[in-house]
Amino acid sequence: MLDNMRRQGASIFIYLIFGLLVAIFVININPGQKGGGGCGSRSNLVVDVAGARANNTAFQIAYASHLNVGQQKSKEQIAIDSLIRREILASAAADRGIRVTPEQVQEEVKKGIHFTHLPPYRQPLHQWPVSPSGRFQMGENIFSKHPKDEAGKDCEPLSETNLESLLARKCLWWDQRKFASWVNSLNVSKPSYLDEQARSMQATLMADLLADSVRVSRDEAHAEWLFEKNTATYDVVTFSPDTYKGLILLTEQNVNKYIELHKDEVEKKYKDEAPTYKATKPSVRIRQLYVYAPPDPVVEEPAPPAPAPGAGSGSGSAEAPAPAAGSGSGAGSGSATPPPPPPAPKKWVKGEEVKAKVLAAKQAIEAGRKKWAEVVKEMSTDEAPKYNAGDKGWKPRENTSLGSAELNNAVKDLKVGQLSEPVLVEGKGVYMFLVEDERQGDLTFDQVKYELAVPLATAAWSKEKAKREALAALAKATEGGGKALDTLFELELKKLDMEFLQDPTVPAEEKQEYLRRVQRRGALDHPIVIEGKDVPAASKADADGSSSGSASGSGSGSAAAGSATAPATTPAKPAIPEIVPTTDPLPEFERFAPKDVRYENEGRRPSMPGVGKLTALLFDELREGQVAKRVYEQNDVYVVIQLVKKGQPVEGEFEKDAERYIEELRVARSRTVIDDFLYNQCTTLVREKKITTYRGDEHDDNGNVTRKFSPCFTFAGPHGLAGAAAGGAPIPHPEE
Repeated sequence: MLDNMRRQGASIFIYLIFGLLVAIFVININPGQKGGGGCGSRSNLVVDVAGARANNTAFQIAYASHLNVGQQKSKEQIAIDSLIRREILASAAADRGIRVTPEQVQEEVKKGIHFTHLPPYRQPLHQWPVSPSGRFQMGENIFSKHPKDEAGKDCEPLSETNLESLLARKCLWWDQRKFASWVNSLNVSKPSYLDEQARSMQATLMADLLADSVRVSRDEAHAEWLFEKNTATYDVVTFSPDTYKGLILLTEQNVNKYIELHKDEVEKKYKDEAPTYKATKPSVRIRQLYVYAPPDPVVEEPAPPAPAPGAGSGSGSAEAPAPAAGSGSGAGSGSATPPPPPPAPKKWVKGEEVKAKVLAAKQAIEAGRKKWAEVVKEMSTDEAPKYNAGDKGWKPRENTSLGSAELNNAVKDLKVGQLSEPVLVEGKGVYMFLVEDERQGDLTFDQVKYELAVPLATAAWSKEKAKREALAALAKATEGGGKALDTLFELELKKLDMEFLQDPTVPAEEKQEYLRRVQRRGALDHPIVIEGKDVPAASKADADGSSSGSASGSGSGSAAAGSATAPATTPAKPAIPEIVPTTDPLPEFERFAPKDVRYENEGRRPSMPGVGKLTALLFDELREGQVAKRVYEQNDVYVVIQLVKKGQPVEGEFEKDAERYIEELRVARSRTVIDDFLYNQCTTLVREKKITTYRGDEHDDNGNVTRKFSPCFTFAGPHGLAGAAAGGAPIPHPEE
């Protein structure tokens, strides 16, 4: 009996020890609690997300992954952000009791799955896309293929669509050597890789939980399909005042004329800025002449002839690898040859020639043979200075800010009426300056009206020039029987309209819809996430049933049948004021040829790229090939618009592939749900200062931090997707 008790006691003790070891193993291997990758010192940490820590091994996998397409510092920052993304999801999974065992990870790896949480919109297009929850099929990186299956049939090349089929036919086999190569490419060991994959898989299971909450009905998918197929292709020629600001050729007479015509406006500006003209420090009015100097032509110098073997006399051996120490005279005596002197710096011949010409012009001005304005008009490389005699405006005497210290020094001690010596600036050309006037103290309106009028005249007349050019373009496009815009202007296909994405008046969801369409056309190298929404039905066909345009060239063709339903009655829109030119005489402008920008297959929505809110114009008013009858002003630019063609849904086509459309919409909405969850979680953690990063900051040459890393800068949330894809602002750093 005692023996039985001893045996039972020993068994219980063994079970307790075994259970304790299992618990320790699970706690250390299972990443269900705080952080992945095992333990490590603070120096091994990369990021801490509310106590969940990721170490250097996790960072190395994210950094070295070919899915990380960042360059240099951005590659490091994207890797860190992916770990923040992973830790937020994995911690949420642990809170919900989701665990991952080593066996589960091994099974997924053998299926060719790699778990990654790199930002989805920064991933390049691959044969194997990354799922919204973070699964990447390694494909040929992990599988090898037999030429034939067990039935003797040829095995097709591996692709996303036939992977399951090839596995079922046993055409593929999991290649241990390829797996080892994959792991080695990430610069980590196999155990470390599997450990980190366990944490990433846990994060993916949480993302799956979020994605599984999304439901899409057949009616929703059908409405989305109708919206996708209801498109317009249109041309836009834009006339921007900002463009003409850089082309204006203002003379002093032009500015004085503006003062005469708009004196009240100039006086108001003086009153508004009056404090800045009280007790002013000494300043000078400077005029500049710049003449470009071309580089000298490159002359290839012949290589020096090689010395003849054994040249010279003396007892040194000519075949010795080192100089011999023999005696005697001659070039080959064995004495060491002194190194050649360093070459003298080359003289910039063309630069000196230009400098001599400018110096001659200076002497002619000083001798009274020529005037400054005459010399600038003859010699200036830039066009605008020829019209304003090189006017640089008023500059503080103590800091003229002319672009470099040597140019500032050239005018530092000049008196009124004096010319500087010509200054040759390496790689640019020759500069010469004239100090025309000086002033200080309280300044009257007459003293400053010219400088006040210059920016006012530039802005007003650049806008007027853009307006008149747009009206002239419209007149050309509509005269006679009408002309296609692509016959009048150079055609440019617009793949991504950054101006539309950066327009603050366009709602974020419309930017996201636009990005998704661009992605579907293959114009971007990253998938775009768009939240599903109610969409309008297809627009009506032309009332007379025709769709041919009046313009020649690109306006031919007819819309598909199947959507002739008239739209619902809408309230009358307020009249858009006509674009009417002013009577101001304009200065000259440099020549400029705008381009005809084509937007292809854009879906109907409240704001359209290139034309803003003119959706009804494209879909309800214009015929195919028709140029709009007036110029429109959009975001302070003038546009001329032509509808090239319309796309209409064909009833019955949806039913042929309904399940695919339903799944596509479900995946898009799933990605949005995941992104919104991550964005909201990150916003909270950043605000509460619960994210600590140990690398990612940018430094200067002395090691000083010039810009702190902003956590979650790649995250795409309710307001972040379009901004992130367009280079928008990240979530602010808590210390900024």
